[in-house]
Amino acid sequence: MDRYAAFIRELTQLGVREDSEPIPPDEVGELRTHFPGIPEDYLEFLEQVGWGALGDGWLMVYGEPLTPDNVFDDESARDVGPVWLVADNFGGVHYAFVPENDWELVRIDSADLLHRPVEDTFEGAMWARLRIETA
Repeated sequence: MDRYAAFIRELTQLGVREDSEPIPPDEVGELRTHFPGIPEDYLEFLEQVGWGALGDGWLMVYGEPLTPDNVFDDESARDVGPVWLVADNFGGVHYAFVPENDWELVRIDSADLLHRPVEDTFEGAMWARLRIETA
């Protein structure tokens, strides 16, 4: 069974699937090669749920991990450090993996650029985000 089947079902039932677009398996394979060690649950999310807007504008999942200089100004990008940004909440909060810390998933608020741990897995973080937004 697909890891995210229940998640997709929940999004669909809530009518908040929005504009996510699954990434073809061969492109996910390229990401796996380009980012050795990146968590499998994140790659499976891209393949099964997809990238793009989720919910009623509550989350944007990027089609591939981005360096901080793709999102922040130069000084802020340096302050954020070596992370791979994978999503944001359209309001200044970003989700990122820290490869130097065993691909830990963190939340980075644009206001202070601090790394705050979130759920242990990307899958857990997505379920937590869905629960918050639909409560």
